[in-house]
Amino acid sequence: MSKHTVTMKSLIDENIQLRIHMHKLEVEIASYKTRAAVPQKLWNDWRFTAGIALGWLLSCIFNILVLRCKGVL
Repeated sequence: MSKHTVTMKSLIDENIQLRIHMHKLEVEIASYKTRAAVPQKLWNDWRFTAGIALGWLLSCIFNILVLRCKGVL
C-alpha cells in the first residue's frame, strides 16, 4: 500500500509541476502576442498620422491655388 501511495503522490507532484509549466508557457505566449500587436498598433498610428499630415498638406495646396485664382497671391 505504501508503494501505491508514493506513486499517487509522485503523480500528483508531476501534475502540479506540469500545471506550473503550462501556466508559464501561457504567460510567455501572451507576452509574444502582446509584442506582436505593438508593431501593428504603431503601424496603424503611423498611417493615421500620415493621413492627417497629407490632408493638411493638400488643404494648404488647395488654399494657395484658391488664393492665386482670386488674385490675392
